[in-house]
Amino acid sequence: TRSLCDWSSDVCSSDLISSGARWMPGSRVFRNGVAKSFFSPDVLEANPAYAQAFHEMLRSADPKRLANAVRSVLLRGTPLKDRLAELTVPTLVIAGKQDAMYPIAAQAEAALRVPGGRFEPVGGKHISVVERCAEVSEILRDFLAHEIGRAHV
Repeated sequence: TRSLCDWSSDVCSSDLISSGARWMPGSRVFRNGVAKSFFSPDVLEANPAYAQAFHEMLRSADPKRLANAVRSVLLRGTPLKDRLAELTVPTLVIAGKQDAMYPIAAQAEAALRVPGGRFEPVGGKHISVVERCAEVSEILRDFLAHEIGRAHV
């Protein structure tokens, strides 16, 4: 038998995600799937409040608006990677090492496209700022201190 879509296809996956956002945000299966793609299992286990707040946010979201937001990011967004070389401001890209939605190799490539861009991989998945807040804060402090120091030279 032939599958209706190629599961490795970004468009197919995006269509499924936006359909789930529209028709299943109240479904625990959908919410668990989204939570598992955003947070590492160890973070969810150690911080049940994250999972609870995330589930409540999805459960209470307006399904049509949630689906539109997903579509705008995943399906309708204009790829900007070819324009990254136009940036003229200090740029820091922080990415979760286990982020399946935005793979770390793509994030590293994005940072390399920016003149003087800096790339910092951190533990975690898609919401690494929540998962590894101390690590991300330290990276931000170092980056800002370096840039402020450069501005005063």
